Amino acid sequence: MIFALLPTVGQYLNGRQTVGFHQPSFMEWVSKAQLYIVSMGLTVTALGEALLQLRKMQSFKLLLVTILNVLILSIATFLAPNADSESTIKAVVGEQSLWLFGGALLASGCSTWMCATGAGERE
Repeated sequence: MIFALLPTVGQYLNGRQTVGFHQPSFMEWVSKAQLYIVSMGLTVTALGEALLQLRKMQSFKLLLVTILNVLILSIATFLAPNADSESTIKAVVGEQSLWLFGGALLASGCSTWMCATGAGERE
């Protein structure tokens, strides 16, 4: 996840060194991080792991978190294509993608934790 955000940080730091650099607001800067795509990557990884664990064990909580991950993945997939459009409001894209990224981080973290503790209990 850190490596996915490094190009945006690098672009910002390189831009600060140039003459006439426009200092973007925090939400404009976040909108350039393409957090929709990072969220999609997090949820796909968590979904793969959860589906493997659901085959081995019956867990209602893991099933609920998996459904939440599918919902987050669907929303990110729907919103991502228009995020780089010229007509989008960058602050809105930044805010929405940051909220979705936070949800993806929380849901995928819960899913990974449940899978790891479930695998540990079986062994």
